[in-house]
Parts: sequence; C-alpha cells; structure tokens
Amino acid sequence: IGSHEAYGAIQAEAAKKQSPEEEEASVRALGNFDRPGRQAWLKRALASKNDRTKAAACVAMAKSGDKSELAVCAGLLNNPDAGVRSAAARAVGIMGDPSAAQAVEEALKKEKDAEAAQVMKFASERLRSGVKAK
Repeated sequence: IGSHEAYGAIQAEAAKKQSPEEEEASVRALGNFDRPGRQAWLKRALASKNDRTKAAACVAMAKSGDKSELAVCAGLLNNPDAGVRSAAARAVGIMGDPSAAQAVEEALKKEKDAEAAQVMKFASERLRSGVKAK
C-alpha cells in the first residue's frame, strides 16, 4: 500500500465504469495517496452524480489541505443522506475556514441524525475556535 504501482492500479480501476459503491471506495483509496494529479482527480470526483463520492472527495481534499472546493463541500451539509452530511461536516471542519462556521451551524439546527449532529457540532467548535486539523 502506498506504492506507485498500487496508486496506478487503483487509478486504473477508478477509470472504469463503476457502481456507486465502487466509485466511492476508489475516491477514498486514491485520497490516501500524495501523488501528482491526485487533486485534479478528486476535483473531477466532485462532479459525480453520487453524493457519497462527492463527500469522500471533500474529505480527501480537506486532509491534503486543499480548501478550493469549500463551497461544494459545505453544500453537501444539506444532503438527504446523513452519512453524506457527516462527511461534509468533517471535511469542512478539517478545512478550518471560519467562513464556513455559519453554514455548519445552520445545518446543525436542522439535523435530526445524532451522529451527523455530533460531527457538525465538533466541526462548528473547531471552526469557531480557529483550531486547524493536522
């Protein structure tokens, strides 16, 4: 894991027609590599019709320090799927941009899923305190 060959194999698999679950798994896997071209690939994943794939791309981008798609990721805070909302809140929290705090707090007010609410609360606290993820 982590080798150039593994990255190439995952990227080749990701280029094939995939089920939504496979697409999401590919994004998660590629997000763990720090290789040239990864960010461009993750940005393309944000155009997926699969919201779970978009959320996984947001988390991977956030972990790498890329805040360029903050608005796209914050937009997923209102997704019908609680897992997508949780991942979006995690990504936005990791990105650490205080300008996103209001979006997280608005989503939190409406949140009915306990786990998603907990992630949103943590993200909001992180954004308001200015704590940056490592």
